[in-house]
Amino acid sequence: MKVRYNVNQFTVTGPIYGKVYDVISIERDWYRIIDESEEDYMYPPEMFEIVETLPKPPVLTEEDIQQGRGGMYMVTDPYGDLLRSHGLTREEADRLSEEELELALNGHTELVV
Repeated sequence: MKVRYNVNQFTVTGPIYGKVYDVISIERDWYRIIDESEEDYMYPPEMFEIVETLPKPPVLTEEDIQQGRGGMYMVTDPYGDLLRSHGLTREEADRLSEEELELALNGHTELVV
């Protein structure tokens, strides 16, 4: 499976915005890819757009991971976690002004996205 990285933020060794990567496995619903560090890392699927579905990568179970069949590294997505905890997607957050986003993240429910 091939995915395109859709997060427009600068990282020194992580994925590059707009670049297509091969998914080498799916673990705990996250994609394991080899990024610019030349190491394999897990990323949340919300950071990517699927551009090719075949070949399907192996989906590792908890048992596989417990037995060491998964990779070593996992990238966290604190911004994405914060948005999800407030019921927002990245797409919705991107459409909001900075002020609207701040209101939404501070629990003001009168905001409609």
